[in-house]
Formats: sequence, C-alpha cells, structure tokens
Amino acid sequence: MRSYGYDETYINIAIDLHSGTSARVKWKRQKSEPFSTSWGVQQGGPASNPLWNLFMDVIARQTLAELGPDVGVELFYKRDSKNLRGFPSAPADADRAHLVHLLLADDVIAFALTVEHLTEYLNKFEAICRRWGMTVSTSKTKIIVFRGDAAAPSLQNSLVGESQQLAAPSLPEILIGGSPIEVVSASKYLGCWYSSDCLVDKELTVRIGAATGAAHRLLNFWKCKAIGLKTKLIYYKSLVLTILLHGAESWPLTQNDVERLEVFQQRWLRRILRIPWKDHISNEVVLQRAGLPSIETRTRQLRMLWLGHVVRLGPDRLPYQALFGQLAGQRSRGKGNLQTLGKLYHKDILILQGGTPNGLPWLECALEPLAWLAFVMGGAAPTSAAAPAGTPVSAAVVPSIPLPSSSPHLLPRTSPRSKQRMGLARAEELLTGVPNVRHYTAPVGPYRGLPRGRKNRGLTQPYQPTGRPRGRPRGSGRRGRSVRNDDELYRP
Repeated sequence: MRSYGYDETYINIAIDLHSGTSARVKWKRQKSEPFSTSWGVQQGGPASNPLWNLFMDVIARQTLAELGPDVGVELFYKRDSKNLRGFPSAPADADRAHLVHLLLADDVIAFALTVEHLTEYLNKFEAICRRWGMTVSTSKTKIIVFRGDAAAPSLQNSLVGESQQLAAPSLPEILIGGSPIEVVSASKYLGCWYSSDCLVDKELTVRIGAATGAAHRLLNFWKCKAIGLKTKLIYYKSLVLTILLHGAESWPLTQNDVERLEVFQQRWLRRILRIPWKDHISNEVVLQRAGLPSIETRTRQLRMLWLGHVVRLGPDRLPYQALFGQLAGQRSRGKGNLQTLGKLYHKDILILQGGTPNGLPWLECALEPLAWLAFVMGGAAPTSAAAPAGTPVSAAVVPSIPLPSSSPHLLPRTSPRSKQRMGLARAEELLTGVPNVRHYTAPVGPYRGLPRGRKNRGLTQPYQPTGRPRGRPRGSGRRGRSVRNDDELYRP
C-alpha cells in the first residue's frame, strides 16, 4: 500500500482491522467457537473490496512484468473515426492497444494467439499466485478457442489453426500445476456465456430459461385479479425483462435470435393481459396494450445507450478501443456476411434518423447525455433504416394503433369490481346482479363471495344465500343454514 502512495493513517487503520482478529461460523442460529484469522480480508466488510482489488492488482502487475512482449492480443483503432464496421487492414495512422488479461475480483480471463503464449501466461500467473499464498482452481479454469474466421494461412501454429472442429477442438494438452485444463466450445464468464463460434445461441437459451423460471415463480401473481395491470407490467419489466435482456448490449443478434426473444415476450404478455391465442390479436396490439416496445426496439435502445456511454468514456479507455477497433491482422475472405457487433451498431445508427439527429453527427450528439437519451428513446423509427440524413421521425418507439369500436373482442373485459376500482361504478351496484355478465364478484357485505358457475341469472334484488360454502354469510354456523332477516343483514 505504501508503494501505491496510500496515506499512512489509512494503512494503520487497515493493519488494526486485520491484526489479532478472530471469527466465528454461524449456522442454524448457532455460533461456533472463535478462531483466529492470520490472513485474508473480512468477508462483506466495506474495506474489503479496495484491499482485495489492490492485492489482485499486485499479482497482475507482477505477471505482466515477467511475460514476453508478444503475449496477448493487439487492437488497433482510430481516435477520430466513426467507423464501427472495421477496416480491411490496419490503417497507417491507427492507434494500438495491447491486451493480455481482464480481471474482476478473483475472476481472470487471459488472451493469447498461440499455445506457447497461453502456456507461458498460465505458468507465470500460477507461480505468482502460489508465491502470494493463492491457488488457481484447475476445475474452474477452461480454455475456449474463438473462431470468427476460419483457420487462415497466416494463423498457422496458432490456437485457431490448431482447431478445425467447433464441437470438439483438438489442442495440445495445457497444464497448470501438473493438472490438465479442459478445452470447451462454450464457457461462462461473469454470468454470460461465450461460444467458440462467436454466436449467442447458448447465451439466449440460458437467458430465456432464467427469465422463464422467474416468470413461473410469479404465476400466482399474474393470475391474481385483485392486482392491477399496471402493477403487473412493472413487475414484468423489473423482474423478468431485465433477466431476459441482461448483457444485450454486446449481443450480435440475428433475425432468428430476435424472433426467439419476441416469442418469449409475446407468450408472457398475452398471459398477463389475459389474451387467449384463439382471439387472433396481432403482436402490435399486444404491445400497444402493454405500453412496451418490441424486443428489437428495446435491444436497439440498450445498444445505443451503451454506445453513448462508451463515446463519453473517451478513446483512452478499453471499452472505446474494443468497440471502435479490431484485432490486428489481415481479414480473411468470404466472411462479409457474418453478423458482427460493429455492423449491428452501424445499422442501429442508420435507423435512428439516418445517424444525424437534428442535423448533427451522431458522435457529437452522443457527447451530451440528455440529448442522446432523448434521441435514442424518442427517435427510433424502425422503418427508416435507409432514410437519408435529416429525415424527421414519423413514428414513436411504440406505434399507436387505435382499437376499432366495431371489434368488441379487442377490448378488455371489465367486471363490476374492476369498474369500482377505476371509479366507474358505485359500491352499491355490486349488490345487484347484472344480466349477461359472465363473471360475478363478491358483494360488499358479510358474504364470502358468490357461488361460481351460475350465468345469466338476471337478479334484480340483493343476492340471497344459497347454502353453498361461497354463499353463506360469515358467522352463520354450519353449512346450509339460511338467513331470514335480510333487512338487518344489509342494514348500513
């Protein structure tokens, strides 16, 4: 900490917090005997995060100091470029960035072009961790070979050239501390899945499964008629949609991927809105009722908001260099039809007013957070992908689709109780049966509720007890007992 320039007072406080300390294990409301802790940070303590980050930074810096200059990958980018689709080759005036590894807490991901470079990094990193009393988990360590391009002649003896099959890559055995490391076609890092073919099929399958589980846990909540639609949609957006679209800013989505996500959203929105499939209501009407954009529009908004954030970070930050740059080397032929994240971002910019909001270049607009937010959330026009610059926006994010009055099946069914909650009916009206009303609700009074299954009764008097469990008054005793004093029963 002194070598990093920390204040001596802070160093003394950290020493006092971690010297002569003891801990106890709590399990089932019982605590174990105290035991001393000679090393390690306090789990959950506010001061633990900066101390652990400092510790891992020391290990990372010592690892980089012992590695060769060729270990890692090289990115090239241009500071003043608006190009998101990449370059055929590195420009002469391009800036370069060297990337070896990424760290978050104790999760580390390393990059290498050859087996020799990867072996060198793993050996150095494992030795330095052991020097500091740490152990690398070989069971959690995986190797994945990314093949956005096929094995090119310029990549011989590289990780890409060593592997020809996507499902079962064949690589020389790589060891850490004498234990072999498994080579996989897909791996999970920080909650997201990455595949060797650079597609998001695996990630979407996991996201849809997790969102389905979250929605199923709220199944009784969706079915409850006492909860308003607005509340249900808030829960859907906060508890289901956020799980479904977690990390969508970095997904190179194809049309098939978007359709998979749209199917999920339509299935659950129709269930929440109580729209049966036999009614043949279009997806646009469902979205208009829910007040939600489509998955295609929402993912575009997430990508554009992230783009504005990256632009404001500046060209000296790694996210900017990775988004506006590409790996060094010659691009191979025949790969122009592959969907890449840069192409998707470029298409999104063209969709948003042709990339010139109010006549300004999008890069200048992205530097202003509020202006960029208004541009992205209010200026998306899905039908104007090829519109010229300066084209005004003619459609909102969610198109307004009027419901024809001649189509009653498109209008939501409203019960008397719902009308009372919306202020459209008085409470006294609920005590009187209404002809041709399919669903009855409990009257305001001492009754538990009306018996189900009795349609079109056409009652004009207050509901009388029938002796059924849902029709008897509270406190009436055993089942089937009648109530004769109706005037006293309904007395205010």
